[in-house]
Amino acid sequence: MLATSIFSPASAQLERTPTDKTTDYTGQFQDRSASLDTEKIKPADRVTFLLNYIYLVLKNNQFAWNSCANQISLLREVFLAVLDPYIQILSLWVSKGELNDPYQEFFIKVNPKLQTEENATSRQQWEKSFKFRSINLREFEDRLFGIGGDGQHLAASKIEISIPIFLREHIQQILLMGKSIKVIRFIESENKAL
Repeated sequence: MLATSIFSPASAQLERTPTDKTTDYTGQFQDRSASLDTEKIKPADRVTFLLNYIYLVLKNNQFAWNSCANQISLLREVFLAVLDPYIQILSLWVSKGELNDPYQEFFIKVNPKLQTEENATSRQQWEKSFKFRSINLREFEDRLFGIGGDGQHLAASKIEISIPIFLREHIQQILLMGKSIKVIRFIESENKAL
């Protein structure tokens, strides 16, 4: 929903000239010449990138709010509109232990391998039933900016969790809250059956 509504096929190709500037996750401007093909980027990565980008622009320009209040206000409204579906998924996860993510945009996902295993122990269910959605930063950059093999990467070659930067310090607590609520609801349903 979120990623598909923002990145529609009509806007999937954006041609840039060599003089165009793009901003990386740190808010630093770098010259890049590329075509943007969002169809190759996972929905969770698109959402994370967009939320991070707008968040950093707002954060880095907080002292300029008086001089460009209208633009900052508009950007804040866009940020909140993009964030709203994400917060709805997060809220349902931490309050009911339910993961309703039909467009695969959230940073937690169901482990499909464990869901089909009938002999999984309780410990395996607890530890591996849900996992973090990962992003290969180099692959993401290659797909986003069309960079390949030239060594001019913005990000290091590493795998990270696809989560907005303003939630990163709470990642473990968010995962544990949803899993704990899910266990409590399971125990309640088992007790009602008795």
